[in-house]
Amino acid sequence: MKIDRLIGILSILLQKEIVTAPDLARRFEVSRRTISRDDYLLGKEGVTKDLQRDWNWIRYKVGDKMFAAVCLDEENRPYYITLKLRPEEGGFLREQYEDILPGYYMNKVHWNSIRPDGAVPDSLMKELLDQSYRLVLGSFSRKKQREILEAAKAKAGEISCCGTSFPG
Repeated sequence: MKIDRLIGILSILLQKEIVTAPDLARRFEVSRRTISRDDYLLGKEGVTKDLQRDWNWIRYKVGDKMFAAVCLDEENRPYYITLKLRPEEGGFLREQYEDILPGYYMNKVHWNSIRPDGAVPDSLMKELLDQSYRLVLGSFSRKKQREILEAAKAKAGEISCCGTSFPG
């Protein structure tokens, strides 16, 4: 993410300014779908986000395990969203949509990559992101799941952006 975008987003958060996804997309020269998807993922309990610089991927994690990644090109534009699905569902969806491919640089059985501005409807994208989140969260013991979700509730009063938290 360009530093001027980061500063702009932080400025909006610190001012507690209310803006819409289309307005943010226009201000920061990204698609509305990108803003909406990021907001949707960060709204899930216990989700954190980081940038894996070596790959230029924005990773979304729950309990320090990745459940989704936005793969960025050289100009920091998304070219794939990679997420985890049950093998039979991933295979079925790959047959149905040409914009759903075996996971880019991932285990091709469990991970799938989706072209973010392709023909996959937003409603299906959200459903798949939800499934990926539930699969990864469900891979933890029940005790660990409770710890993750309780920690998320404790942080609910904070405002965060790009890995930095501010008191609400």
